Amino acid sequence: MPKKISSHLKVYSDATLTQGAWLIHRGTVLNFPIPRSFRYSSFEAEFYAAYRAIMDNGTDDMRISLHCDHKGLCCILNSGALRRPQRYPLVSDSLTKLLSWMDSKNISLSVQWIPSEFNPADGPSRSALMRQDPELSAEDI
Repeated sequence: MPKKISSHLKVYSDATLTQGAWLIHRGTVLNFPIPRSFRYSSFEAEFYAAYRAIMDNGTDDMRISLHCDHKGLCCILNSGALRRPQRYPLVSDSLTKLLSWMDSKNISLSVQWIPSEFNPADGPSRSALMRQDPELSAEDI
């Protein structure tokens, strides 16, 4: 029998090829560099931003509602699989790790697409003025 979900978090994520951000609904915002290994396409950068939003904020027995403006990312996070994993091997490996980690923490995820103009993480993902984390390498995830 699965454990009961004890908390709910609404979070927004967004990325450019070099900067990412997540923003908790009515709260904290974090701006960070996208690792070089995720800078080959907007899909990979957006995945990394969503990955960070989930990993940085997820706790045991939580429901996370993630909102992002990349439809392809929404599809893979909702389905839990890439249609062509060989095209994005780093995303595929990272997705597998993320889903396993979420399962171990009893975290449920729902992902919803929103237009860029309604994504509050859109501006912070383009700003270098926010607090920045040190760049992570692919080995760190």
